[in-house]
Amino acid sequence: MTFDENELNMMFGDDPEIYEEIFSDFADTYKEMLEAVSVAVNDKNAEALQISAHTLKGVLATFCSTTAKDISFKLEEMGKDSIFDGVDELYSSLEKEVEALINELKSFSFKKAA
Repeated sequence: MTFDENELNMMFGDDPEIYEEIFSDFADTYKEMLEAVSVAVNDKNAEALQISAHTLKGVLATFCSTTAKDISFKLEEMGKDSIFDGVDELYSSLEKEVEALINELKSFSFKKAA
């Protein structure tokens, strides 16, 4: 599981329509967000890496992501510190995790409170 299902239920369980709206927006824009990180990585642009990874991290936190959020944080810190050793591999992992998250969130259904 790429996200904390219980936490997501607690965040959005009373209003799944809000979840659907926010998820729809994310599903429409996540590739652009990943592309911004990718361009920063390829250009070795530390400031752009820090900003784009931070932005993505915030969205991933909204969906109670675990691994993808942690990878985004690492990339953000690498940008902050202008470190590019290993950044390509980390970005590749992020891309895979975000794709997996999108697929899992598409089939997510809320549990009704008892």
